[in-house]
Amino acid sequence: MNVTWPRQSQLLFAGPDPIIRGLYAALIPLASITSGFLLAFVCPRIGHERWQLVFLMVMECALIGSLASIGPNDRNQAIATIIFLGISVALPQLLSFTMISLGLGREFKDDM
Repeated sequence: MNVTWPRQSQLLFAGPDPIIRGLYAALIPLASITSGFLLAFVCPRIGHERWQLVFLMVMECALIGSLASIGPNDRNQAIATIIFLGISVALPQLLSFTMISLGLGREFKDDM
């Protein structure tokens, strides 16, 4: 996704304006930053981290499937799908790394 989206967005949606091209290409890093904020402020309030992971994986599969229905004239659907897909990819990674690092006992943290 990080490799194909910037080029795909330039070819299908952006047009000749270089600022709009850069904005479309930066959607995935912006979604990753948004995931960090969601992890810090929203996920602890919800709790049930394992169910959050399950929900995010299901959401990711559904959004990847919805990418198949995007055509050259579906600019708004493409932008929304890529933003939510970027969040649903980065947030489980961050959540898993956080769960592992907080769940390790003292005996396993010595080699880090």
